[in-house]
Amino acid sequence: MSAIGTTPARQAVDRYVESVNTTDLDGLLGLFAADAVLTPPRGVPECRGTDAIRSFYADIVFQQAPVVTPTNVVEQGNQCVAELTAVMNGEPSHLIDVFEVGGDGLVTRLAISLR
Repeated sequence: MSAIGTTPARQAVDRYVESVNTTDLDGLLGLFAADAVLTPPRGVPECRGTDAIRSFYADIVFQQAPVVTPTNVVEQGNQCVAELTAVMNGEPSHLIDVFEVGGDGLVTRLAISLR
């Protein structure tokens, strides 16, 4: 992966992509605030807190062995919008992830949508 971004929001995106691509669940969870909210795509229930987020990635995402590539990242203040291509089980998907980070640099909210 290329160099990690310089703003907290961009750093969160870069580390997120790296953690997903290496299926590093602990590293991924270390990006989230304890009370973070994750809104998954396709009607999957919202995840509140790191235990629910852990279950989402361990039980759903990492089971599909994703390879994620950012195609466009736009950052403004404490938010970063990332267009991603994810190849899961050999099938490409296009996602738009909206990251919001707190003053400590941890992700407080992540919304994932398929396009």
